[in-house]
Amino acid sequence: MQDTIEAIDERLRHLLAVSPDPAPPAAEFELLADSLLGYEFSTLSQLVDRADLLRTALHRVGWPRRAPPVRESPYLKAWGKLIKIYTKATKHPATIPSSPYSAHAHERQSWCLLRMMLIFWFELTRIPDTLWGGLHQAFLRAERANVANRRIDDGLFGTPARLSCREVHHAAALIHLANPNALPMSMLPRVVTFALELAPYAQFVPPEWLDRVDDRYGIDLAGNSPPIPALALADAKILRLYDAGALIPKVYERLAQPGLPTDERLLLETLSQRWTGEPPKRQEPRAPSSEGLHVVSDWPAIYFYFTGHPFEPPTAVSVRRTFEEAQRIQLFGGTLSEVDLTEREREKNELLYSPHLSQWDAMDRSPKGWRIRRSGARSELTRWPPGRLILVRKSPKVYGGMLARVRWRQATFDGEIHLGLEQIPGIPRPTAVQHFPVVGAPPSPWHPAFWFSDTTRGDEGTHRLLAPLEIGTDTKLINLWVDHKTRGARVQEVLEKGEDYILLSFFWIDPVIL
Repeated sequence: MQDTIEAIDERLRHLLAVSPDPAPPAAEFELLADSLLGYEFSTLSQLVDRADLLRTALHRVGWPRRAPPVRESPYLKAWGKLIKIYTKATKHPATIPSSPYSAHAHERQSWCLLRMMLIFWFELTRIPDTLWGGLHQAFLRAERANVANRRIDDGLFGTPARLSCREVHHAAALIHLANPNALPMSMLPRVVTFALELAPYAQFVPPEWLDRVDDRYGIDLAGNSPPIPALALADAKILRLYDAGALIPKVYERLAQPGLPTDERLLLETLSQRWTGEPPKRQEPRAPSSEGLHVVSDWPAIYFYFTGHPFEPPTAVSVRRTFEEAQRIQLFGGTLSEVDLTEREREKNELLYSPHLSQWDAMDRSPKGWRIRRSGARSELTRWPPGRLILVRKSPKVYGGMLARVRWRQATFDGEIHLGLEQIPGIPRPTAVQHFPVVGAPPSPWHPAFWFSDTTRGDEGTHRLLAPLEIGTDTKLINLWVDHKTRGARVQEVLEKGEDYILLSFFWIDPVIL
């Protein structure tokens, strides 16, 4: 039995009246969307106005972060049916091409597709090809109806307050080019805001409008893929090329604004690099790989699995070794090796640090890193934010390995999680680091670290240090424990700040401080 328009309105008022937290059952939105799809409205405005109310109610709920997107999710189904409602509105018998309500329906259709994409981006899940194909088709239909550039009042994202179908489409492309899976989750809302505000300056134009094609991103509007290097679109039917000529100056204008917060400035600098329009040029080929890898996170565990023993401050190491040496001579006459004495302790430490070790399978390998995967829930990705320091080991029986950083992360519908890893170049040497002592103040604690020597110039060269964040980016003088003695060093520059580490350059202070 078909719902009456009065019953539909009553259910809409109920959804708008209830608090979005806790969220109403997702099935309520899906059933109401079914009612709107099945009812034959006499005018286009009746359909669009009620679809807007459902859109507002569904957007207020947001996405329950406790579960990843799945194809069977009622929330995703509700968004999908809302898109069908706006598609129905664009084809309504009363629709007049280029009319305000036609522009309204086309913009809302594209907006809902973008909103659905954001669910996947915020959940670190690959966006289905069907969403990209739907967004391209919605943009094409708006162009044919001559309403793609008409802005419609739409303040659900906060800013900007007016959006066109073209701007929504281009904003989705900008978010994709920003590579959100390689950014901290806290930055993603700002990326969305910047993409929406700067979308009017992004352009996707026919190839004949530009001089060069080989160094640009492109979109096949007849296909179902996001922006990819144009050289991979040789068979595109409706090719549009990305042109950032008007966009990048606007990004630089924002960077020049006085009083810009540091985090926002760093984000804009990152976006200015990723929105230039030139695909990154990969110099090293990727080779398929299926080897098993052991991945270690957390500083104490990384230090243990690299060296074979847990980190101890240098003074504690000296005292413990002296005690063990005396004990060995007294009890065994010096006949028992240190390896035998520490075997049981090593087994205990293996058990202690094993929760920080996980097994992965390599997908492919390049000279600079890996792509790896394993079966796991999307919630596991919280352990692997971009910029997290990890240790990659190929054999569980040998201590050591390669230090790397997480570049990006992603979950799939098949129950897998993927990571992109970039190796930190150089040969790491384990050490301990502390802040330089201040006269009259208690000594600073020691922290595990790794240093990379300048092999060409020796002591006179500039070296690199990989240390925990506790060392701080403002530190100028440090002590390192090298070759069983303390050496003073001056920090020259902070090269990189990750999620749980800093990479800095330093040179030794002469003379050596004993």
